[in-house]
Amino acid sequence: MYHGTGSGLTGVEGQEPVPAALMLGRGAPNPFGASVQLRYTLPERGNVRLVVYDVAGRGVAMLKDSEEEAGTHVVRWDGRGLRGTKLVSGVYFVRLTFGEHEESVR
Repeated sequence: MYHGTGSGLTGVEGQEPVPAALMLGRGAPNPFGASVQLRYTLPERGNVRLVVYDVAGRGVAMLKDSEEEAGTHVVRWDGRGLRGTKLVSGVYFVRLTFGEHEESVR
């Protein structure tokens, strides 16, 4: 087993490193036009919930609610809400829930 220097990744030589901690990156591009990519990493297999909230704290889009393997994942959001309609331009927050852990980004 080796530990990446300052990278927060651990792994076995010759295999993809596994993140040592839950991480949620900012959406790119920001601001976004047609869609935005959200990247997150999981330290182990488990259930992931990725929800978009408006500034009032209302959940407006569910991007992910499923079991995922450890490692890095990318989800694309096209700016549509729960009913499939395009949401208005503005500030939104994304919350990643993984077990007892949560991370949020704007």
